[in-house]
Amino acid sequence: MGLRSALRVASAIVLVLSTARVSYGQSAESPRSFHGLFGPAQNDQTRPSQLDLTWSFYGAQDVDDTGLLDLDAALPANQNYSGANVSLAYTRRRPHKTLTFNGNTATRYYPDLERIVSTQYGANVMFTAQPAERWQVQTAGTVSYSPFYEVMLGAPPAVPPGGAPPGPNPDYAASRQEAMTYGAYLGGRRMFSPASSMNMSYEMRYTQFLGAAQYADQRAEFRYTKAVSKGFALNLGYRQSVVTPVSGSTEPAIYGSNVDVGLGYNRALGSSRTIVGFNTGTSTVSTGAGSQFMVTGSARLMRQVSRLWTAQLYYDRGVQVPDGTFQPFFSDTITGSISGYFNRRVMFRSVPSYARGTAGIGAQANPYDSLSSTTRLEFGLARRVAVYVEHFYYRYAFAQNTDLPPMVAGAQNRNGARVGLTLWTPVIR
Repeated sequence: MGLRSALRVASAIVLVLSTARVSYGQSAESPRSFHGLFGPAQNDQTRPSQLDLTWSFYGAQDVDDTGLLDLDAALPANQNYSGANVSLAYTRRRPHKTLTFNGNTATRYYPDLERIVSTQYGANVMFTAQPAERWQVQTAGTVSYSPFYEVMLGAPPAVPPGGAPPGPNPDYAASRQEAMTYGAYLGGRRMFSPASSMNMSYEMRYTQFLGAAQYADQRAEFRYTKAVSKGFALNLGYRQSVVTPVSGSTEPAIYGSNVDVGLGYNRALGSSRTIVGFNTGTSTVSTGAGSQFMVTGSARLMRQVSRLWTAQLYYDRGVQVPDGTFQPFFSDTITGSISGYFNRRVMFRSVPSYARGTAGIGAQANPYDSLSSTTRLEFGLARRVAVYVEHFYYRYAFAQNTDLPPMVAGAQNRNGARVGLTLWTPVIR
């Protein structure tokens, strides 16, 4: 997919943002939140203690057109399977303190093999405290296991400071490689006034590929923000990162530095149904092949189409180093989102994303493009029972099949569909 195709995708998303409507949502009333039938209600999110258990059972088909995933030599290209996901979420709220814990596990059963061929699990804990009136401290820890090497080319989903990173998602599997991942986070925020604040954080991520190499990814960040006018803020930030092999690899370390000196903008337009925002910065990455400088930034357009529907368009220009690759991936990513309710029982969400960039620096630079999407339609049968239909698509291709990371194939083209049942069990209410 070339630049013209990318522009067509972006134009289509903008068209959706500007024209999407639902007949019963065109009132002149200011937008307010709407909660569907299934799952916890708004008052459940403010209880002193909350423990929720969620079960999901589904049947699915996964079509791998390139045949490179290699789940098992006995599996056909069109893989039918059934699966189960279980997640446990606990929150304990006290004055100036909040403790959260999330655990999840997932299994898949392939009838052609008559056995389970993939299992995933993960857990994260986060503690937030306000030791003084203008101070907030946050610490978090994560651990996860995945039988696949998963890579998302382009900008990853946004994670709030100290928030848990997305768990394993086999929809983005590039090869079969078991791995354990451990993470730790420590951050602090100082509010000087309603218009100015300072954030400091340190994060470490350790990846252990079972039977292969082990890597550590560390980053420290400082950021000062001061509002200078309505909608505009002055940003002064610096982030230093380093990815190093711990064992099993002789690759040189990758050093990165991000300087964020500029203006940020975030403001509601008109009747507050439309919000626009952007941030700018720079990034320098150094590897054994040399150094590369790039201007980075992000922009967001959100439209409250109606009381029940929201649409977003997000652009990100940045650099990532996927686990185990030891190559920087420079990318421009466009992500769209439209979500809402047809009525109190029926929810819809679609998230398409397109990324275009290069992997590596200098003579080793290898252009690529990637397209992915997830679309889900959910029917709430009752507060604790819902059924859903979901489709995903994931495709990427490198211009050359040389100098690729060892676990990344030159191309991937997969899609699949799932039909499932979700059960929500509030253990503590």
